[in-house]
Amino acid sequence: MKILVLNPGSESLKAAVFQKQKKVEELEIRSSKYSFKDIVKSLTPEISRGLTAIDAIGIRIVHGGQYFSQPTTIGKREILKLKKLAELAPLHNKVSLKLIEDIKRHSYKIKIIGVFDTAFHQTIPEYAATYAIPRELSKKFGIKKYGFHGIACQNILRQLKEKTGKIPKKLIICHLGGGASITAVKNGKSVDTSMGFTPLEGLMMATRAGDLDDGVLTYLAHALKISADKVLDILNQKSGIYGITKENNFEKVIEKAKAGDRWCKLATEMFTYRITQKIFAYYGVLGGVDLLTFSGGIGEGSSFMRNLICDTLKVLGDLNVAVFKVDESDEIAREVIRG
Repeated sequence: MKILVLNPGSESLKAAVFQKQKKVEELEIRSSKYSFKDIVKSLTPEISRGLTAIDAIGIRIVHGGQYFSQPTTIGKREILKLKKLAELAPLHNKVSLKLIEDIKRHSYKIKIIGVFDTAFHQTIPEYAATYAIPRELSKKFGIKKYGFHGIACQNILRQLKEKTGKIPKKLIICHLGGGASITAVKNGKSVDTSMGFTPLEGLMMATRAGDLDDGVLTYLAHALKISADKVLDILNQKSGIYGITKENNFEKVIEKAKAGDRWCKLATEMFTYRITQKIFAYYGVLGGVDLLTFSGGIGEGSSFMRNLICDTLKVLGDLNVAVFKVDESDEIAREVIRG
């Protein structure tokens, strides 16, 4: 079975080709504007010429909402549902949807299977997933904690099982990159996670505000005389670490923080504080922790940040800590084959 895996983002796209679960090609297009034709052209001639021999395309979709709880073949009906979800993950779902429609417009009659980041978190108990708003609104509009980075979490669990033969009973996963989340896993199941109804909730991130008083949204809308959508744009794209430092590069933020820059120092302190705050909370939820893992561009790539975080956790005693390089494309390929 030959599979093309697509992982679209707002600023780039990662693609990989698998043959019988073995990755035979991998590429990244660093652009916010790309089409399916661009992807095909970027593949090696041998692969692009044999594109018609591909059995399926697996594509990462961040938000499955109340419609999708498992990998799903995407047809016209599914596209309509994805359009309804586009506003819930504007940095990701819109991009995935645009790419799916682009593939459908071409003559490639290849099955497209959506693999959803929210699927892993279906096991979060009702008391942790339910928001304290009128229950009729929650039911009517599907408002609850969905959680994200589920594909990354699944991949970490797979790697643990392959390396050690088992999954720790009490596990905390810190997936820290441009988007950042922390997940509490008990007996291999997600029981809580920092992201919620949208990927905006939770930790401070590269450009996302994370947790804040809900009143801020309406206050800013009135104070700036702008729509709620424009406020959400500020909270999604102009806040977080960038909002404090005006820096897009996290490595530069760390360098400047070390050199004494006030705003970069504040941003790293805020980032560390909110991460450790959530780890302490999930330590309580799980009744301890057998393993704490770090992954993502910051979690895996910055020993400086890992040390800052772990230093604040010393009160918990000696923690078992592991660093993982997540391979979402491998996990997506496995889901496609399984389906």
